[in-house]
Amino acid sequence: MSYGMNRSANAFKVFAVPVKAVTCETTVAQFCPYKKLTRHCPRLYCPRNCLRETRARVIGSEYYSDKSSICRAAVHAGVIQNHSGGYLDVQPVDKRRQYSGSYQNGISSESLQNPSDGKAFRVFAVI
Repeated sequence: MSYGMNRSANAFKVFAVPVKAVTCETTVAQFCPYKKLTRHCPRLYCPRNCLRETRARVIGSEYYSDKSSICRAAVHAGVIQNHSGGYLDVQPVDKRRQYSGSYQNGISSESLQNPSDGKAFRVFAVI
């Protein structure tokens, strides 16, 4: 049952979130290119054992280049576990002037200065 109110209030909408399975090599640039900050990728499911996919690049730390492997970036960031994979959300953000590499959770990410194109993203665990 819902109730009507005479005063305006904050509102929300409930809807199903689509889930797309991706591979360890999938990048945001390939899978979910976005043109505006309001564009979002569907919820993603990453397979397990992406740590082994050494050909799939990870560029950055916390903020990743859209040329990065989504799933390997998620393992690097600690939002999914390598041995189990898992669900995650991608948040598009403006391009960075630089991406700082680091070693986290068994993955070495690359640094990149003054990229010529592309966007950036962050990854979040789905609990």
